[in-house]
Amino acid sequence: MTARKYPAVIILLFLVAGIVLADIIKIPCGVYLFTALTAFLTGVALYQYRMKRAAVIVFLVGFLALSGFNFAFRYKAFPPGHVKHFVDNNQKYIIYAEIDDWPVLYEHKTILYARLDSLRHEDHVIPGKGRLIINIAVPTTRIQYGDRLIWEACLFAVKGGANPSGLDYRRYLNLKGVFGACYLPHDLNIRVNPAGKYDYHHVIQNLRQEILEIFQQTLKPPHAAVASGFFLGETRNIPEHIYAYFRDSGTLHLLAVSGSNVWLLVGLIALLLMASNLNPRRKAIILIAFVIIFSSLAQNQPSVVRASVMAILVLIGKALQRRIELNNIIAAAADLILAAAPAQLFDIGFQLSFVVAWALVFMTPRILAHIKINKERKYINWLIFPVVISFIAQAASMPLIAYYFGRVTFISFAANLIIVPLNSLIVIGEMVLLLAYTLLPLLGQLIGIPLNALFDLNLYLLELFGSKSTLEPCLLSFSGWMVILFLVVLTLGTLAIDSKRARRHLVFLLIISGCIWAGSRLNRLESDYRLTVFSLARGNMVVCEGEKTNYLFMADLTEQEYILAEKTAVPYLKNKGVRNLSIISLTPDYATLQEAVATAQLFDTVQLYVPEKSQGLIADIMRLNNPPTDAYSVLYFSDTIDFETIETGTAGIREGLAFLRFDSLVVLILSENSDLPFVPGKSPALSGPILMIKPILVPSDTLFLNETNLSLLVCRDISRIPRKSMGMAPYYQKFLPKIWLTSQKGAADISIYRGRPTLPD
Repeated sequence: MTARKYPAVIILLFLVAGIVLADIIKIPCGVYLFTALTAFLTGVALYQYRMKRAAVIVFLVGFLALSGFNFAFRYKAFPPGHVKHFVDNNQKYIIYAEIDDWPVLYEHKTILYARLDSLRHEDHVIPGKGRLIINIAVPTTRIQYGDRLIWEACLFAVKGGANPSGLDYRRYLNLKGVFGACYLPHDLNIRVNPAGKYDYHHVIQNLRQEILEIFQQTLKPPHAAVASGFFLGETRNIPEHIYAYFRDSGTLHLLAVSGSNVWLLVGLIALLLMASNLNPRRKAIILIAFVIIFSSLAQNQPSVVRASVMAILVLIGKALQRRIELNNIIAAAADLILAAAPAQLFDIGFQLSFVVAWALVFMTPRILAHIKINKERKYINWLIFPVVISFIAQAASMPLIAYYFGRVTFISFAANLIIVPLNSLIVIGEMVLLLAYTLLPLLGQLIGIPLNALFDLNLYLLELFGSKSTLEPCLLSFSGWMVILFLVVLTLGTLAIDSKRARRHLVFLLIISGCIWAGSRLNRLESDYRLTVFSLARGNMVVCEGEKTNYLFMADLTEQEYILAEKTAVPYLKNKGVRNLSIISLTPDYATLQEAVATAQLFDTVQLYVPEKSQGLIADIMRLNNPPTDAYSVLYFSDTIDFETIETGTAGIREGLAFLRFDSLVVLILSENSDLPFVPGKSPALSGPILMIKPILVPSDTLFLNETNLSLLVCRDISRIPRKSMGMAPYYQKFLPKIWLTSQKGAADISIYRGRPTLPD
């Protein structure tokens, strides 16, 4: 591969390197900018002296530095007036902002993204910068993209942190440029200056709503919901069981508008334009306009943006009668997207879209070239082609899916092989339906009849592949280095079909990787026990992995529309291969007991421990959940613990408290309002080092912490009164480094080796 043949690919490599460098290493923006300007000026001078190769290298370094500057300036630098400087100071501001993304509407809340314009505080107006997220506790459609808002509220820092097998919510928002949050009980106090009637986003929203209404009028309700997902990525109205079929069959990507939809649209419009006498350039302009509108209708999802940029580049190349090199087209699309939004590099949609697209372009011709063409039975070739395409797409996406989700559904190969072509036929039918309904509503109703039949077939196949009787997902977890290694091996394996040199490199890489893996396994120090404290908005969820059994402790959880553990602890445990589990609800409140019962049904063998006083409530919850009689056993614990008899690796429990012993280390897992059942300094059970886990540190805890040998404190936050009292206490300097705040740092993954707890750096 040479810079002359694939210039966009080479530039892409350096753009990605610059973004990754800026994300990992904290270097001032000015250093990046100075390096970029110096490199470009040096490159021009070298080119003038006909040192072309050196000039190309220096120019590429300039692209790397410029890419690093672009990322660091957008997401690492906070100039005066940035929203980050006004959060968590307990002051109310009058906030002026403009909605700059599509609102997200849920059943019980609305989420808005806005770009800050200015702030007013005590007659001072401060020009603002940055973005913020607005959480409104009621669903509302009064506020739309492009509206300008005025309201009064406090600003808060974005909370969150990484959970094992979960999303780092704070980093996710920061990479969208969001560094402030605002929480409102309703939208009544928000003054709205709506976007103009002919504002582009207002027109797109109205057009999007009209398309949804056409689907609702011509298709059955579940079919209309799925059609909205296929065509617009609108999934809110899809029934839960149908959504589960997509997820379990490995075809959930079809609900995030596929890039193939863009090409289907281009093909359909091009077919309609064949009857016109327009020249190729005017046809290209019309096609580009339709592509841009469709991308906006799909809310510019990464897969659609990638396909749209590629389609526009191809259409421009065709109009100018240029030769199309797809590797350069894909790379150029990525270059443009990363130049406009460098944080897209870390988006899973962006990564999957480009990795699969590149794999199809790079691998398909090389593999098909070695498949014998049957000239007599050409239909066999039409059957081979989709099999090869499906295999390549699955192979290329598998490492990223394993990295982000910790599971791979092998049944998805067969499901995609059958359902994806059917889905393409349905999308074409949806486009024809929209065109026909626009011309004559009755004609649209007639086309809806066979389209409903196709949806029935599609849902039947989804139920068949997504049912529990089919092959269960394989639990497979990849690290970042494993993803890179897998993709490199896939590339070399494809080249090895025709290249002896590539085969040698592939064998050498596999041998070296195997040696490194074996060495790391031999040198790794295995811990005796492991504690994982998950990052939650409220309450505690703690996993204890030991030699004898595995515990999952819950306390003070809030009621959710979903199973909270299914997004936090369950993926982590199943990735570890845990099937037998003891679930312990330390508090008798309804939300925690409901969560414990729902989580218990996700494992094979479970013992569920609940406080003795919750017998009636747990019976009602189990009756509503209607679990199988042999699914799990329920045990009740009292309010007494004999702390001295607890053996290492086991737990003693009472309401609001779990007491665990690991050699000399004592672990206390407490609920928010739990009182310690012993006096510090007088109980032999607390003679050794202590690891304390509690949702929020309250004033009554400060005396206990001062008079015990605290090894580590893990909590979500510290209330303001303890902060103040701790700040005046002489032990503050010694105590502070031992705090792990899950709201700021994410989950605490604690290894316990010979009674000593250690956290990752």
